Amino acid sequence: MPEVSILTPAFRPQYLDLTIASALAQSFTDFEFLISDDCPDESVASVVSKWQDPRIRYSRNPDRHLPGANRDRLLGMASGRYIKFLFDDDFLMPHSVDVLVQAARQTGSQLVFHGRHYVDECGRLLPTPVTVPPGERVTLTRAGFFAGVVGSINNFIGEPSNVLFERAAFDTIAQPFAVAGFPMRFLTDLALYINFVAAGYSVTGLGTMGSAFRKHAAQTSNESYPGYSAGLFEWELFLRWATERGDIEPARYTLALNHLHGLYRPHVGQFPELRPMLELAGRTGSGGYWSEEFRRLATDAYAAIEARKRALAQAQQQT
Repeated sequence: MPEVSILTPAFRPQYLDLTIASALAQSFTDFEFLISDDCPDESVASVVSKWQDPRIRYSRNPDRHLPGANRDRLLGMASGRYIKFLFDDDFLMPHSVDVLVQAARQTGSQLVFHGRHYVDECGRLLPTPVTVPPGERVTLTRAGFFAGVVGSINNFIGEPSNVLFERAAFDTIAQPFAVAGFPMRFLTDLALYINFVAAGYSVTGLGTMGSAFRKHAAQTSNESYPGYSAGLFEWELFLRWATERGDIEPARYTLALNHLHGLYRPHVGQFPELRPMLELAGRTGSGGYWSEEFRRLATDAYAAIEARKRALAQAQQQT
């Protein structure tokens, strides 16, 4: 059984060569490298076929139209003690897995993260936030996590490509990518971190830059993506849920929600499902922060996203 499973849910071939090369160049070598192909044609398979390494296990995802199916399929195939996602447009520094595994072993933390560089389509460095000071190591408290991440609308942990987590801990969480029964469509990484902290697991951050997160026009975080609105209102979902549970102070909730609603306003025309949430504003409703009214609005918002995706798919088929 390998110590680490590196998992790449692949559907874009443009940057995949570098992604694969960066995984195989790791100074830590006790890993399996699983690539599940979600691409509608043979372009991903063509890239992978150039690489000959016994640690690579390539397969195609038979359920490519189901949200999260490629990710979940990889998790079901993984056999390592630790899980390390590596997205098909990101890449790792050679020491990434090594420093994460060592930190997990030394601290006993079930989830560890290092810093990441932002890069553009050509791999050029972009301005990048520094979360943990260089050379330092910080273990988050529950209060610190909820105040600093959810209560500040700030994912300072970063994307899945710069995180490593313990498989045994992950397996104890019934719905690791959902919060309060809502499967996330956009902020799945944050749902995972929230569930680890809520379950009482330890999270440690390292002041080491160990990966690169690529910003480009084709990524789903782009504003043209039909589900972009979920990248906004899922923050409100987290915020209301955590405040209801007592993990966020009401005063911080108010400040965070006002900031978040300021981010909503420029997008209401494109994503009208945000408007009812603005109208609800800070009102808690009869059910408190996590009110039935807000839950209904969230359900309606997800339905609007799915309708846009279907309309886009139909338009693409007609062209």
